[in-house]
Amino acid sequence: MLISGISRGIGKELALSFSRNGWNVCGCYKNNKPEYMIPNSKFIKADISKYEEVKEFIKSSITDYSKIDCVINNASITMSSTIFKMTEDIWESVIRTNLNGTFYMLKEALSAMIKQKSGSIINIASISAFKSCIGDSNLFSFKIGRYISYKNSRERRRAFRDNC
Repeated sequence: MLISGISRGIGKELALSFSRNGWNVCGCYKNNKPEYMIPNSKFIKADISKYEEVKEFIKSSITDYSKIDCVINNASITMSSTIFKMTEDIWESVIRTNLNGTFYMLKEALSAMIKQKSGSIINIASISAFKSCIGDSNLFSFKIGRYISYKNSRERRRAFRDNC
């Protein structure tokens, strides 16, 4: 089980729950090392907005646990600002982490899943994928982009599952 964004919140609760249910959990965090320990787990510092760090995270996970049963794309950042006050750096930082990071995780994990002929992917989104708030244009763009792009590839994932 690979989970991005395991320091707190949903990621932490997912890691704890899957561990309690007997899963090996390999999680990544960007800055805040988790302040909790769980059995059958490994926490790796990895910035999912950086492709090389994602590759190392996936490689390390496979080395330690031999395969990837499931990937949960949970990590995201929020940097709220109205569009008139939003800098290009803020916009790009959110998109790099939230959208590109999801793509990098999927790209690397799918390669392993295809070889092993099994695996599942869960992409976490929120209500902001359907209802934007003032100052969250970058977050809304990422959430709806993640939702639409991966929802539309459902048939391909279904075909993958049926053929693996």
